[in-house]
Order: sequence, then C-alpha cells, then structure tokens
Amino acid sequence: AATIVDSCNLRCPNCLYILDNPNKFYNSHISVEKFEEVLKKYNKNMQAETMFLTGGEPLIHPEFDKVVKLSRKYTMSQKVETNGIIIMKNLEALLDLDYVNVSMDSYDYETFKKYRGGTKRQFDRILEGLSFLRKNKVNFGLSYVISAENVFEMEKMIEFSEKHMPTFAYFHNINPHGSDKFKSL
Repeated sequence: AATIVDSCNLRCPNCLYILDNPNKFYNSHISVEKFEEVLKKYNKNMQAETMFLTGGEPLIHPEFDKVVKLSRKYTMSQKVETNGIIIMKNLEALLDLDYVNVSMDSYDYETFKKYRGGTKRQFDRILEGLSFLRKNKVNFGLSYVISAENVFEMEKMIEFSEKHMPTFAYFHNINPHGSDKFKSL
C-alpha cells in the first residue's frame, strides 16, 4: 500500500518533496488537446463505449473538468478511479460522471493511517467526499485490497460500506509487487 500524497495544489510538504525529487514521481498530465487528438484518432467512429479516467490520481489533472466534458462529447460512459481525497475540489465534473470508484482499503482513520499512510485530514476529506457522492446520487463504489494481514477486518469494511451506501463494494486480493509487508491470500 502506497502513501497517499495530499493534493493541495501541489504546495504541501509531501508534494514539494516529490516535485523536487524527480526520481520519486513523474509529474505530467496529458493536455486536453492531446487527449482530443487520441480520441479523434482511435474513436473516430464513436464506437468506444467507456472511458476509464485513471492513472495515479486523475482528479489532480489541472483540467479534469475539460477532460470529462470532452469524453462526454464522444458519447462514452465515463468512469473514474480515485483515492477520494480531493473529491470536493471536482464537484461539477464528478456530477457529470457515470461512475466513481473510491479506493478505500480502510474503514476508519487508524486503518487508513496503517494501510495507506494517510493523515486524519485526508481521511476526513474522503468521508466528506463520500457524503457528497451519496447525497448527489452519484453512482459510486468502494474498493478494498485484501491481504493475509487484513482479511479479518472485512466485516468492518462491509459495515463501513453499508454506512456510506455505495452502489458496489469491491474486494481485491493484494498483489504485493515484491513488498514483504503484505501477503496475498
């Protein structure tokens, strides 16, 4: 499980560290013009049905709202995968999406801190975002990565999901990618 970087306009100490250390993170975004070029080239007959907006944290794209509008222009169902921290900074664009998946991996602040390395402020921002999605009837899901270390916590994850009322709750077996911290089931 990776540490979540707080996306506060890339000015917080964690973001500045990453930006000052290019070996840690490659910071780039596809331009809206390039994105449209790709859509024109590969979806010229408008046969693609779904656009998955992913790749790191898609909500930090400086023109996320324009990317969403452009996808809509090409008549595709739009889905996004997010860590949920900056949902509240993208309200209009999120209301235009067909589906939002929030990668949770936790059910309270302590497990969020343990598994994601996140702060209390970040966890509270996620909860605020989940409340917004639910109140605005946005189709959303919660996903959890399950390992030998947290499989016994699944009931609490289910209870958390029931409280926040997503359309779906997903449970995925971890692929530890060489980490010795977590073991697959």
